[in-house]
Amino acid sequence: MKATLRLKDGFELSGCTFGAQLAARKGRIVSSAAIPGYQEAITDPANAGLFLAFLSPMVGNYGISLSDNESNGSTAVALVVKELYRGPVGEGRTTLESFMLEHDITGIEDVDTRALNIHLRDYGEMEAVMFTEEHRAEAMAMLQDADMDDPETSLYDTSMTNPEVDGTKAPSAPKGRIALVDLGAKFSLIERLYDFGYEVKTFTRKATAKEIKAYSPSAIAISSGGGSPEKETEAIAILKDLEGERIVGIGKGALVLAIADGLSISKMKKGVHGQLTIRNVETGKIFISEKNLSYAISDLAGAEKVFEEPNSGRCEGFAKGNAIGLLFSPEGGPGPEESYEVLRNAIEGGRR
Repeated sequence: MKATLRLKDGFELSGCTFGAQLAARKGRIVSSAAIPGYQEAITDPANAGLFLAFLSPMVGNYGISLSDNESNGSTAVALVVKELYRGPVGEGRTTLESFMLEHDITGIEDVDTRALNIHLRDYGEMEAVMFTEEHRAEAMAMLQDADMDDPETSLYDTSMTNPEVDGTKAPSAPKGRIALVDLGAKFSLIERLYDFGYEVKTFTRKATAKEIKAYSPSAIAISSGGGSPEKETEAIAILKDLEGERIVGIGKGALVLAIADGLSISKMKKGVHGQLTIRNVETGKIFISEKNLSYAISDLAGAEKVFEEPNSGRCEGFAKGNAIGLLFSPEGGPGPEESYEVLRNAIEGGRR
C-alpha cells in the first residue's frame, strides 16, 4: 500500500508500507547509520518513540533472533528503509517483518533514504508523521500537535520491568557489586557487567541515595535510555546526593551525570546514531564504538575531557571528581567489542 513520510518542515517522501498496519503515526525521525544491528536498534530503549531511518540499502537480511533483543519488546515506533529483505532467514530465526507485525511496528520502504539523510543533516532531526493517503488530514493534525520536547513525551519510562536479564549469566562468585540506575538499560550493559565479574542490582529513577548506598556497591552506573536528559529530574537529584561515590554514566546517563555535576548540555542539530570513532585524549588511542544520542556537552565547567571525536574534538567522555561520563555505548549491542575495556576501566576506577 502506498504511504507518505512527512516531516514537520513540509519535506515529503513516498513509499510503500510494510510491517504493522498503518493509518497515521507520529514520532521523531533520526538517521541510523548502523549496518548490522537493526534488531538491537529497534529494541534499544534509547529509541523509544522514534522513527528509525536506516541508511543501509537493505534491511532485514539475517532476520531476527530473540536472543539478540536489547529489551523485553520493541521501542521504535516505525522504520524507514530503502529496501526490505524478504528472502529466507536462518533456522531458528524469524523475519524482520514478522517481528514488526508481532510488536506493532510499522514501516515504509522504497524511500530515498539518502535524500532523507541529507535533509536531516541540513535541517536537523524533527517530528514526522507516516500515513496512508486516506489518513492525510489526521496525520497533518498529529504533526501540528507533535512536540517531542513536551514533558509528557520526552521522558520515556523504558526501565526494565524485570531487572534479572538472565540469571544464568551472573557470576557465581562476584568480585563486587554494581548498582545500576536504570533509565532504559540495554541487556548488553548488564551482560557486560556480568562478564566483568560483578553482581548487578537495578534501581529505578525513583530510588534514593540511601537505598543505593545500602547495597554497598563497588560502583554506581547510570544507564542510557529514551527521551530528554533534562527531564530526568529524579535521577539528577539522586546523583547530586551521591556526590563523591564512584559513578559511571553511559550514553544518556552520562548527560544526566553531567547536569548533576554542573556541566551544560545542548541538543545537536543531528544526533549520532551508529558507529563512531573515538580518541582517548590522554593516550591518543583510537577505537570504534557505538553511540545513540542527540545531545552533547556544550560546557565542561571544570570537568576534564577524557574522550573525544577526533575530527571535531567534540567531547565524548568527561571526568570530574570520582565520576566519569561516557557519551557512547561501550557495552556494544550492537557495536565493536574493542570498547569493552573502556567500560571495565571506568567501572574499576580508571579512564582508559
